[in-house]
Amino acid sequence: MGPRGRCQTHELRRPLVEAGVAVAEPARATWKGTDVDVTTIERQLSCLWTGLAGKNNQAHAVRTSLYNLLVYTESEDNARSIADSLSKLSQRQPSRAIILIADRYASKSTVDVEMAVQCHTVGDRRLGHEQLLVTARGRTADHVASLSIPLMMPELPTYLWWPGQPPFGHRKFHRLLHVASQLIVDSAEFISPGDGLANLVRVCTLNQGVNDIHWARLAQWREIVAQFFDPPIYLPYASNVRSVRIECGGGGNDLHRVTAGVLLLVGWTARQLGWDPETTMDNVIDRDVELAVTQGDRVIPIQIQFRDHGSGLAGRLCALEMVSQPQDLPPARFKVERMENSENGRASVHIHERNEITRVVPIASKDEAEILGDELEMAGQDTVYGHIVEMASRLAGRQAWVTT
Repeated sequence: MGPRGRCQTHELRRPLVEAGVAVAEPARATWKGTDVDVTTIERQLSCLWTGLAGKNNQAHAVRTSLYNLLVYTESEDNARSIADSLSKLSQRQPSRAIILIADRYASKSTVDVEMAVQCHTVGDRRLGHEQLLVTARGRTADHVASLSIPLMMPELPTYLWWPGQPPFGHRKFHRLLHVASQLIVDSAEFISPGDGLANLVRVCTLNQGVNDIHWARLAQWREIVAQFFDPPIYLPYASNVRSVRIECGGGGNDLHRVTAGVLLLVGWTARQLGWDPETTMDNVIDRDVELAVTQGDRVIPIQIQFRDHGSGLAGRLCALEMVSQPQDLPPARFKVERMENSENGRASVHIHERNEITRVVPIASKDEAEILGDELEMAGQDTVYGHIVEMASRLAGRQAWVTT
């Protein structure tokens, strides 16, 4: 049971600045303009770099970027938050980030822009990061793809980060996806997780690279479950699971996050252990519910429960328990649960009439900016994730319509 299992076509791009390397305070320059065109934006961007080069006594401006990043949103507040997150990554992953704000209902069609460039000094190297906040108003909002294409740096991979649930059937999504080599989503933000995951299946079949931030958040859980069955003595238990119980923190309003997480985690387990959906979870989980999968003729119940673990763990995975009994072997319980500090978990294996084996395991996920940075280092198609999301959508009662 591999916890991540990225295929060979999913490449890892090394950051230009490794963690722990001292970086001097960056030189920074900014500019903003209203009702501008692409030519003006390009000219002003060049002027900013020329100004920084003069401050650093360089003959020309330095621009070292790993990729283009397009971000689409219709909320200015969301765009500002995204800009802050990307600023934290500027030293680790210099890029050209273009944050597109679409204001379709504005009375006048204009393009406004705020841009910032940063030059980080690392030893004898200077790394450049560019961030453009582009607001397209009125009719211009329908043409953000054609607006962004001339602003992208040529011959670099392009990531498209779409916060929330993408409008998979809308032309504005497909036009931007067409110019991107990699799509980044966060399935925890899907309003309808089942529909969103089913649509991701179609995107994956187009040989489109897809990175899911919520899938990355579950890495520690997948790692712990996979480790349960690594010892040869426990391997027979992996194929003879009798029941599963998943416990989530009660309270809060983050039910979409819970639903997407359960679907992905159960989908991954089902794919690894050869299970098929028997009953489905059609809607967002808002109460205790039971699913069922089959393995051959055996039905395996999966209980999803909410329990109060305090406001800090509301809507988060808190425990997973699997009971297994192979033929001619005693029954066993495999369990991982969050400890009170929520940073660590307790993983235990209890075979009938034997002492329980317990260990403390790290269970806290990385902070959001760091997870995003990791996903921006992953390029290419992850066929394993494609299989997992297909199983997750089936567990949600969706059938992905794929044209052959």
